[in-house]
Amino acid sequence: MPKQNPSTSSFSPVPQSPVRPVKNQREIEIKFKAVSSETLEPFRRQPELFPGFVLAPPKLKLFTDYYCDTADFAFMRTGYALRFREIVEASQEDRPVVQTMVSLKSLNRPQVAGLHDRFELEGPVESVTAWSNWKEWPEPVRTMAEKICGHAVHVTVIAALKQERQTRCVQLVRNGNAPHVVAELSADVVAVFEPAHGDSADELEHILEHIGDFYELEIEAAANLDALKLDMKAVLNGWVKELKKMTGLKPATSSKLERALDMIAWHPPGSPPNTQGIQSPMPMAEAGRLIWRGQLLEILTHESGARSNIDIEYIHAMRVATRRARSAANVFGPFFEKRAIKPFLKGLRKTARKLGAVRDLDVALEELEKYSKKQPKAEQSALNALANLWKQAREQAFQELVAWLDSPRYHEFIAEFYQFCRTPGTGTQAIAHRDGGAPVPYQVRHVMPSTILEEFEEMRAYEVLFEQGTTVPPETLHALRIDGKRLRYSLEFLGNITGAKGKTVLKKLKRLQDLLGALNDSVVARNRIEQAIHDGLDQEAIHRYIAFQEQVFQSHMQTFPTEWQSFLSVRNREMLAKIIARI
Repeated sequence: MPKQNPSTSSFSPVPQSPVRPVKNQREIEIKFKAVSSETLEPFRRQPELFPGFVLAPPKLKLFTDYYCDTADFAFMRTGYALRFREIVEASQEDRPVVQTMVSLKSLNRPQVAGLHDRFELEGPVESVTAWSNWKEWPEPVRTMAEKICGHAVHVTVIAALKQERQTRCVQLVRNGNAPHVVAELSADVVAVFEPAHGDSADELEHILEHIGDFYELEIEAAANLDALKLDMKAVLNGWVKELKKMTGLKPATSSKLERALDMIAWHPPGSPPNTQGIQSPMPMAEAGRLIWRGQLLEILTHESGARSNIDIEYIHAMRVATRRARSAANVFGPFFEKRAIKPFLKGLRKTARKLGAVRDLDVALEELEKYSKKQPKAEQSALNALANLWKQAREQAFQELVAWLDSPRYHEFIAEFYQFCRTPGTGTQAIAHRDGGAPVPYQVRHVMPSTILEEFEEMRAYEVLFEQGTTVPPETLHALRIDGKRLRYSLEFLGNITGAKGKTVLKKLKRLQDLLGALNDSVVARNRIEQAIHDGLDQEAIHRYIAFQEQVFQSHMQTFPTEWQSFLSVRNREMLAKIIARI
């Protein structure tokens, strides 16, 4: 945790530095996670970063960041972070200078792990509490914020970060010439805080809950390096490769905000800092709420990517999050009042349906493309006609998805679900007692062992079908896949409890699930092709693609017994029993 933060500094700050104009630029930087503050120590002391690039003496900066968003997360859902920052740094007279800034920056995923290239719009504000009045923001920031929200901008704080940052200028030394500053290295120690309810500007500092800490190394490229004729992005790529080799460092694929929100989402309320995930003594209702918090964050952070329609994995990630959230409802839902969670389950179900319509076609098109590339050109035209038919259907499904994401009903669902997920006790069933005052099991450690065992029993019941030697229809295999998902998600929800043995069992289950998924994809593809033929796209090449999908199905079925027996093996059952004993 930072040794000092701007709000509690013992310094006597001088007046703010001269007002800076609004900055509109690309931010190109390396970001690496560090396992501890000690991992960053060499970067605070060593004389050079890499050969030819020397490091200037360190300077200390103290940041307090308030990240804000609307009730329905308009900024995050469109791929932006809104941040209000107070900076305290030493001046030449050894007296601290205070600056307060507002930033609007994109949350683009890096194409190269660890290397981030994103838009940033930044300008000065009177104080960090300017988040409470959007009319005080610099005009370019305010205009863009209004465009994102589509209306007057009303935001609240969703996360606060207090950082101790040691910065060092990275200077290029070349051919005996004077050093040129090409980047700034920052070693950051970050404390994460969640605002409690009632987070007004006046009282916010007093109601922040410390969630935990993390550590990062950043190297941001300087602006205006054209005169040096230096391909700085290539230089940064080289540095990324070298940093990957260092112990204790791992490329960061997300922003500080996303990392902080992930910690907040998985922090059980009232637990000590740096506690993450479900704990055995937790009430089942609060464990379910924690899972929903985590899955809602996954939905929010992937929506902008899904909207961009560039990478199909964003839609896949959103769909998986909705599936996990709905699966959690099966396990933890009975511990809530039905009327309390009914609207959220309805919102999740509709979102999942819209995402699924797009995702299923993405999978079909991806498989068709792989197949088509291996066929003679004479056959590819007919296959292209099939692809175009599916692309049209996919475009229609995508437009329906976007319409839902843009709808007031979806925005209301997000806003209300977020408040429900961050408010312990809301909508929970009263703890019941049996005759004589004996309590009904309601804690994770009392309920989940039998739940996991029952889910395994439901899967193992299919054993008799495969022992009979008769053909198991695709519909039954699909049902097995659904039952397997329930067990998989339950084990994943308890991952921080079940340990290494839990990972081993999950690995076997995932292999089985992947195989069942491939079988289902083949069946769905065959059905889609047959529908296309029925609609008039009746060509030999397409009939051969049906035959190919049948071959794929049969090939997967040949490997199924091995994976099935591996999952049902005595050794795997013993590990599952030990997992249950740990809960």
